[in-house]
Amino acid sequence: MLDPILNEPALLAGLAVIAAVVGLMIILDLRDRVQRRAGKPRPPKRVSYARTMVVLWLAALACLVAWLASGRGAAELGLGLGEGWRALAGWGAAAAVALYLIYSLLSTALSRRARTSLRRQFADAEGLDLVRPASPVEHRDFQLLSVTAGITEEIVFRGFLISVLALALPLWLACLVSIAVFVMAHLYQGTQGMLRILPITVIMTLIYVGSGLLWPAILVHVLVDATAGGLVALVDAFEEVDADQTEAVPA
Repeated sequence: MLDPILNEPALLAGLAVIAAVVGLMIILDLRDRVQRRAGKPRPPKRVSYARTMVVLWLAALACLVAWLASGRGAAELGLGLGEGWRALAGWGAAAAVALYLIYSLLSTALSRRARTSLRRQFADAEGLDLVRPASPVEHRDFQLLSVTAGITEEIVFRGFLISVLALALPLWLACLVSIAVFVMAHLYQGTQGMLRILPITVIMTLIYVGSGLLWPAILVHVLVDATAGGLVALVDAFEEVDADQTEAVPA
């Protein structure tokens, strides 16, 4: 059943890279948990962001090289221009998600109640404090990380992983495995965090498989991560104002 993959060393090398990346993420998470229990200080977020970006770009490059070395083209991975109704549907879905994210930002900026609700959710979100930017520099680096994750993770976990697994498995099963591996790579966010990213992971997978293109999924991924950083910035920027308004409300 796995012969189409086992007979192609380049593809096996790409899969090994993905396994190594996911394994590294899990090991680093376990190490960080041990260090936190021991009361040791965490590395600066800028260091964590930079480390993650380097790992992701190297993994994406390795998967691209492995795919091309197997004799296949970038368009077969979803990096072509696309054509027909499938491509249009993919871009339409990406546009719909983009509009929803813009609405989320605007409604949060204009509503104290929305910001207060988000502030509580952020406070209760397991693992969020590990990646949540706090300073202007961290916010800038987080946006760079958002672009990096959007491009590289789609190449690795959607384009390459699904395409390779689909050589030996039914497409639906290849998608399920890809979703599971992607969610597992976010183990550091805890069970709640993995459940939070599951819906958008499914949406990005459907966009990729439905359109045959990675670009719409990349756009959605970048915008989702960047919007998350933007919402954090809004919640933090209005914290004092919201607190003053709450105190001013008569009992």
